[in-house]
Order: sequence, then structure tokens, then C-alpha cells
Amino acid sequence: MKRLLLLPLTLIPWETFSSSMPTPISASWLHYACKEEASSEYARGFCEGVIDASYSSIQNWCVPEDITHGEVKDHIKTDLLKIKPTGAVTAIKFVSDSINSKWPCSREPK
Repeated sequence: MKRLLLLPLTLIPWETFSSSMPTPISASWLHYACKEEASSEYARGFCEGVIDASYSSIQNWCVPEDITHGEVKDHIKTDLLKIKPTGAVTAIKFVSDSINSKWPCSREPK
């Protein structure tokens, strides 16, 4: 009796065409992706995804309820593109600092 042996594709290694990302993602990688987002849908997806993931991890969210997530992302991108952050700053730290500088939790009620 003949038997057929099938190996799952997950066991077959293949080369990836991109370099591995540092963990945690640095703000300089985020800067580059956001800078290139107009010309690449992959860069736009990376930029948007890292910003979403980063601000989703903020525990003290003090952005006013009438501010949309799109406005928050636009603010972060504006801050990010004003400077070129060093590799020592994580994306989460940059996003958190950007949000907290615009919408600090300690602001006085109107």
C-alpha cells in the first residue's frame, strides 16, 4: 500500500523580502513610514496601525470626547513630521508624549 506524506506549508521556511522590525518599534521607524504614506499604501497602513496600537495602550486618555481618532492621528503625524526622532525613543513614548502635550490630563476644566 502506498502512503502519501504531506508536510504543512508552515514547515517550509522561506525568505522574507523585508528586514525585521525592532521591538518595541522606534519612533524613527514610525517617522519614516508616516513620511512615505502618501506614496505607499503599505507605509500608510504601517503608520496608521502603529499610531492606533500606540494610543490604544495609553492608560490615562484625556482627549476630549468631541475630538475624533482621526484628529488625534493627524496631530501625532504633524508632531512626528516636524522632527526626526532618534531610534532611542519608542513609538509608544512618542505618541503618548504628543497626545499628553496637546491634551494633558491636568488641564483646568472650562
